[in-house]
Amino acid sequence: MAGRPWTRRRILGRLPAACAAGLLDIPRSAAARRSGVDAGPLRAAAVAGRLVFGAAGGSALFGDEAYRDLFLAQAALLTPENALKFDGLQPERGRFFFADADRLVDWARTQGLSVHGHTLIWNDRLPPWLSGLSRREVARSFDAYLDRVVPHFAGRIASWDVVNEPFYLGGDHPGTYRPGPWLDALGPGYVVRAFRRAAELDPSAKLVLNEAWTERADAIGLAVRRSLLRLVDELQHAGVRLDAVGLQSHLFPGIAYDDGGFTDFLHGLAERGVTIRLSEFDVDDESFPDADRDGLVARRAGAYLRAALSVEAVDTVVSWGLADRYSWWRDPSVMAAHGMTRLPRPLPFDEMLRRKPMADAMVAAVRCRGRNG
Repeated sequence: MAGRPWTRRRILGRLPAACAAGLLDIPRSAAARRSGVDAGPLRAAAVAGRLVFGAAGGSALFGDEAYRDLFLAQAALLTPENALKFDGLQPERGRFFFADADRLVDWARTQGLSVHGHTLIWNDRLPPWLSGLSRREVARSFDAYLDRVVPHFAGRIASWDVVNEPFYLGGDHPGTYRPGPWLDALGPGYVVRAFRRAAELDPSAKLVLNEAWTERADAIGLAVRRSLLRLVDELQHAGVRLDAVGLQSHLFPGIAYDDGGFTDFLHGLAERGVTIRLSEFDVDDESFPDADRDGLVARRAGAYLRAALSVEAVDTVVSWGLADRYSWWRDPSVMAAHGMTRLPRPLPFDEMLRRKPMADAMVAAVRCRGRNG
């Protein structure tokens, strides 16, 4: 495996003894019963660990009955994967299209699932018409979009990613603000503006700041961590309500990581009084050999979760899909962009909806937290 491995001493020093003893003994699915791991639903294990477990989902929940049944058995929360993004809700200037999002949100609520809204403001996934506007018109569109969307879903969406990925993730200046029309029109203050407006429009919804790449221990990840902590401080200093921080948790084992250092970062967030969500959890397996891809994915997922869940402020884990066949990693454009030569296997269930070692590793991690709470 490429990249710097997690520091075992640091992690073991932070975990309860019962968790540390089993850190490297993530079971295979075939051996789950022999190892004593309860192979029950992820949602039930999460409850025992004082967590909410959810998953991202979309139209597949209507077109694949078996997948829908799996989702309802495993998840307590739904994050609509694409239905609530700007380019889907307002593809034409002045016209909103809520039918697909309404269908998904209302279905989830009838099934007893909590709904997390992803995402209100992001400098990506924007319709072409926005690029032709003046800065003043972009600012008006920013406010008008929030004014229409947030009240439309008020009472039906429990929490929102108010701002997604505010920081630049690559190049020579990681950790600076991500470029895009909102930043161009409003400057960095667009983040405060979005949170203030969302809080006024739906006082009952929890407001979340969602960010990527903080799990990695290279220059990009460390820069984004520093910037995110600084932004949390700025929001709180401005008197803005910030209920939670979402950390996407797309794990890249081929890139340097250090779960102990990441845990330090989580403690820094917790000290600021926000709860923490692992909001888009999956594992890129491209760097793993064919012989034991699923086992290595489980090992990485389990180690990460055991470290992260040692921080009590972490209260939600959301996988970005449940089964490999519906992973965003399998989009041909995503695979091409990352130079992938095999179909990715990043999720707890495979393309045939069969349970994988990753699911057992996740159960072991959350039950470990439950036993030592």
